[in-house]
Amino acid sequence: MWRSLSVVARHTGVTAAVAALAFTTAPARADDTNSDLERAGDWLQYLLPAAAYTGTFIADDKEGRYQYTLSLGTQIIGVQGLKLVAGKLRPKGKGEHSFPSGHTAGAFSGASFLYTRYGPVYGLPAYALAFVTGYSRIDADAHYVDDVLAGGSFGVFSTLLWSTPYKDRYVIQPFATDGGGGIRATVLTGPTASEDPAKKSFSEFRPRFRYELAFGPTSMRENTSRAPNNGGVELDQTASNFRGLNEPLTTAIGTFEVFLDGGHDVSISFLPYEHRDEFSLSESGQFGNVTIPANTQSVAAYRLYDGRLQYDYDIWRSGPWSAELGAGLLYQKTVLEVATETGSVKHTVDDDAILPYLYGAGAYQFNAKWSAYASLDGTALDDYQVFDGRLGVRYQASKNWDLGLEASVTERVTDTTELYNKFSAVGLLATIGYSF
Repeated sequence: MWRSLSVVARHTGVTAAVAALAFTTAPARADDTNSDLERAGDWLQYLLPAAAYTGTFIADDKEGRYQYTLSLGTQIIGVQGLKLVAGKLRPKGKGEHSFPSGHTAGAFSGASFLYTRYGPVYGLPAYALAFVTGYSRIDADAHYVDDVLAGGSFGVFSTLLWSTPYKDRYVIQPFATDGGGGIRATVLTGPTASEDPAKKSFSEFRPRFRYELAFGPTSMRENTSRAPNNGGVELDQTASNFRGLNEPLTTAIGTFEVFLDGGHDVSISFLPYEHRDEFSLSESGQFGNVTIPANTQSVAAYRLYDGRLQYDYDIWRSGPWSAELGAGLLYQKTVLEVATETGSVKHTVDDDAILPYLYGAGAYQFNAKWSAYASLDGTALDDYQVFDGRLGVRYQASKNWDLGLEASVTERVTDTTELYNKFSAVGLLATIGYSF
């Protein structure tokens, strides 16, 4: 039981931590000075991998040193390659290497290796420091939340790809007999097939958990806002008076699934959309309680955070076909900040809502390796409408790993007194899943 809880804690850390970052992050600083927190993050991106390497020398663990060399190399090559491909501007508009966060990837790489190889005594404090690193990058306005989510995920994935638990382990267990009891010390030389699901054959492997990262370009079809709803100027971030600095968006979605018995599943997921752009108005207009002057360079920062808890059930299976239905609760946070370039005018409008939604999905299994799937979910209430759809293919690369490609559609409407926002986007996302 304790081992299962430890495994869950290790693999849910990235999604839960980044979701917490998103909902607790303070507004970005307007200055360019480095805070103590930012400097700490700068150091931790190196100190945590260094601690992982140091641990291999302390334990005289040559195998672990080799594994972490492969892990760190994979993480660096993957993250730096994605930075070049994505070309995403940082929140401050300086540099085109925002996605994913290299600081966070390095910190989570070191932390996840310490946890996977040497256990929670060393891994949990390291994960806490990795969390600080990710938070520091958002607080410093150096990265968006989805950059940190992707960076942390790649750091953990690189460890899972190459690393295994340290073989020489001591376990101390109390025992009872008819005549009394005592304490027994056992030296374990490695996990058995029953202890390690990855050692089971493909047909025998039945995962209990799965973490998936979906990431890729997302193009906004509409992002229209008014504040207040009935009197503010209409800001359309897809219109020609916006420069389109971060179009298309590069985003990431983290999902952690728990497979229960009897076709019952539970999942948590986190989806951030963030967009910052420059614009000017031909005529002055009201936004919240401030007036945006005409012909003045201004900045609009848009954030839509979506955190979910979902239950679904397999309602039908026939040959290669399957279908499931479910429902869940969605916490949606919408933030729109508008400011002139000089900072003389600045106002923020935010909206929080907890919404129920329905979910449905279907899949077709071509063979043991390939499958296709489609899913729809949404809700329609007086002040909120939500719709999300996905269509994709998935390749089961091994017992633990799967890769995929999916098209996504997102529609959101917030229609309250304080804020009107209609957000619509389409995406083409790559997926990486790890089951255990």
